[in-house]
Amino acid sequence: MRTSLRLAEYEDILDARDIYSLIALATFHAKYMGECSRAFIKLESLDTATAEERENYKKLAMSIFTRFPPEDPQVRKYPCPNDKCQTPIFDWQTRCFECNAAYNGCIITGRPILSRDKLHHCRTCKHRMYHNGSKLRNCPMCHTRLRAPGETAAQSKRLDQAAVAAQGSSSAGRDDHEFD
Repeated sequence: MRTSLRLAEYEDILDARDIYSLIALATFHAKYMGECSRAFIKLESLDTATAEERENYKKLAMSIFTRFPPEDPQVRKYPCPNDKCQTPIFDWQTRCFECNAAYNGCIITGRPILSRDKLHHCRTCKHRMYHNGSKLRNCPMCHTRLRAPGETAAQSKRLDQAAVAAQGSSSAGRDDHEFD
């Protein structure tokens, strides 16, 4: 759900209908009916939606929200990363509604990154993620090998070179023929 909510940041790249349809679906199944209601409001107000599509969105929303009130369950809130603001924010928000401070989200969990504790960042794509104790070896976004905690740049370079050499030797004896 968190990840689908972050898609709203990419309206200039992705189709708004796809974004808010996915948000409505994910939030409905996660039982976050307040967020689901906001997604339906966006879908109903799309400039590209036909009158028939708007009517279908309205009917579907009515069938959902007559059974389920448009309220989100109680969730953990975090203080705004802006020291001057401290407005509570939900873990799926990408910016504070009060001071408009923006922050990144973990590419694994979607949670907001509000501190540098247990934080990894990919050297290639620069995305950030929390290190949760798992044995994550590669970036989930670009699949580059991640440095282990405490690993130096020199050690990392040697490991990368060894991995490339091993990959090259494993395919050296293989014949690459097309299938008949």
